[in-house]
Amino acid sequence: NVRSTDPFDFKEVPRTGKHSFLRPETTESLFYLYRLTGDEKYRQWGEQIFRAILKHAKVDGGFSSVEDVNQIPTVKVDELQSFVMAETFKYLFLLFSPVEKLDLGSF
Repeated sequence: NVRSTDPFDFKEVPRTGKHSFLRPETTESLFYLYRLTGDEKYRQWGEQIFRAILKHAKVDGGFSSVEDVNQIPTVKVDELQSFVMAETFKYLFLLFSPVEKLDLGSF
């Protein structure tokens, strides 16, 4: 595996990057892609993400970051970033909400 020296070459995720903070960028992208295309695959992918979070990141009282996404059962990190509730779950909620409830053309 050859590493690029270009700092803007985003095709590779370092092998050391096995943690998950449950960041919102993917769920946000799925929301906008679904709303722009109407393609149900984006909702299906969102559902898979939601089910994986429930299965592997749920703890008593909420959710947790995951130390290594390749290790099952997952090792939870005792922290929850504010963006998980404020963004990750918000975009999952919007992804499955009726389109007419939030008209993106209104903004």
